[in-house]
Amino acid sequence: CAALENVTLDGTFSSLTLLASLLKDKKNLETATIKGDFSKVTSLQDLFNGCSSLTSATIDADFTSLTNLQSTFYGCTALPSVALKGELSNVTTTENMFRNCKALTEATLDGEFGVALTNMKYMFGACESLESVSISKDGDDSDVSLKGDFSKVTTLQDMFNGGCTSLKKVSLKDDFSSLTN
Repeated sequence: CAALENVTLDGTFSSLTLLASLLKDKKNLETATIKGDFSKVTSLQDLFNGCSSLTSATIDADFTSLTNLQSTFYGCTALPSVALKGELSNVTTTENMFRNCKALTEATLDGEFGVALTNMKYMFGACESLESVSISKDGDDSDVSLKGDFSKVTTLQDMFNGGCTSLKKVSLKDDFSSLTN
């Protein structure tokens, strides 16, 4: 599979429980589309980790059981934008989700995070092209807008660490009463 350039998963995958590491380190992967019923999938951890040629990623799926977005796009250095649509209310971690996505200028996360989310550590670490991020109950028109209930988030440690050199605006608007770091 070393030469794999394009992936499309479109349909009913209602018995599948993991997509973790499925495409990890596929250096030639350029485009990926995931659509359909993935209602039992609990983890997208490392799904595209190390896919350094990825330039287009669209995920529009039913993820009602999804809990883990850790390192989903880690090291996708050529990826300028991401569209992720689906159920996010059970997600517990976004740690390293976009870390080292050097070309990332826009991420659309169309779904509300719920009180399950506790860890956002290093989420945008080394995203050197990213200019603005908004984290709030309702979201807004920033380059990255996260919406939901963030009252149980305990850590934002190093969320923008490691070279977010273009970052001009960060807006946190919500109840962050559980934040300890």
